[in-house]
Amino acid sequence: MTHFTEEEKLIADMFRSNGRLIAVSKIRAAMADVDNDELLDLMQSTADKLLLISEKEYRQLDESLIT
Repeated sequence: MTHFTEEEKLIADMFRSNGRLIAVSKIRAAMADVDNDELLDLMQSTADKLLLISEKEYRQLDESLIT
């Protein structure tokens, strides 16, 4: 399974969606309004990792984020 850092999990949580591709689209759309390079890199790495995992893994990640 793809490893997400705590920061990437926070990004994934902020853009939680019914599917990983929708979440990726939301992250990429939000990136247009960000002017911090470090945050942009974090958002990009999160989006890239979400593209690598299956929908099943995305649901498991989503369930692990629920507090």
